[in-house]
Amino acid sequence: MDTTHLIFLLFFAASYSLSSGSADSVNVYEDFVRCFKNKTGIPDKELTDVVLSRTSVSFSPVLRAYIRNARFNTSSTPKPSVIVVPRVDSHVQAAVICSKTQNLQMKIRSGGHDYDGLSYVSTNNTLTVKAKLRALYLGKADDVVSMMAKEFPELGLKKEDCKEMTWIQSLLWWLNHVDVDKVKPEILLEREPDSAKFLKRKSDYVEKEMTKPELNRLFKKLATLNRTGLVLNPYGGNLNATAANATAFPHRHKLYKIQHSVTWTDAGPEADRLYVGNLRTTYRIMTRFVSKNPRSSYLNYRDVDIGVNDHGADSYRKGEIYGRKYFGDNFDRLVRVKTAVDPDNFFRNEQSIPTLPPKRI
Repeated sequence: MDTTHLIFLLFFAASYSLSSGSADSVNVYEDFVRCFKNKTGIPDKELTDVVLSRTSVSFSPVLRAYIRNARFNTSSTPKPSVIVVPRVDSHVQAAVICSKTQNLQMKIRSGGHDYDGLSYVSTNNTLTVKAKLRALYLGKADDVVSMMAKEFPELGLKKEDCKEMTWIQSLLWWLNHVDVDKVKPEILLEREPDSAKFLKRKSDYVEKEMTKPELNRLFKKLATLNRTGLVLNPYGGNLNATAANATAFPHRHKLYKIQHSVTWTDAGPEADRLYVGNLRTTYRIMTRFVSKNPRSSYLNYRDVDIGVNDHGADSYRKGEIYGRKYFGDNFDRLVRVKTAVDPDNFFRNEQSIPTLPPKRI
């Protein structure tokens, strides 16, 4: 039996100049619908809920529902020509076939980490850095307190610092709901259009310990960069038990991952330049402390600063720039797999794995 999908497929025409009311935009939709109906046999009364045109009343709410970065929710942001909200497997299959035959670019709507922080406060003319330690331990509070007393006694963790909860409650906690016992899990299903803030994220990996003097100098510099923050995610444990080439994810035996973050609410190009510029300054400051050759990045924190690909004649060279940062020595293996499975490079985006020309397969 077909299964339900929580997935959105967005289709862009080859030209991004289509206006929402243009004849070309209408033709794209009509041609796509004709193909989609032929492949699925979907009734007309269901079709308008599955395949959305730019004139559909559902188009804008569906498009905005999963936008997590307000920088990409402006009037100048290119909009898809068609949105498909699949209900069953056959809808996905038909969408792929129809988009390919009509030369439409398909993009699969991602979740909350499709990026492209901790804030500072000024009190009595003194700049300070705000630090938090947050963690989720899969087990009992007594166990984690005992373990931390052995592994990290400097932290001084006590049982009263911990709160035991169910797994679903932990998701609410990560969403900053303090009293998770009073919040219904159904809130996770709610979407608030236009609630997104402006943000930019970058990532790094640290392989060697930073000294206390180095950390002190870093914090002093961070205090001057408004709203920028560093989120440090420690690695180790079972993560190190897997070889770097066993999966596509190569970042084993690292001390921790850094998420460089900045979030702001004031709209406009000046604010964009200020805050993104501050984050890029932080990224430059961290150069001496992080991995090198290549400077590694985390795939789920998408960052177009490290390279993009137009998938032209030099697609491999451009893809290698960001690909080795994300995948290390696994990049070439992924290229060979991509070339074998998708030789036409249909499934692509600005930072996808490129394909090789036939003579290099």
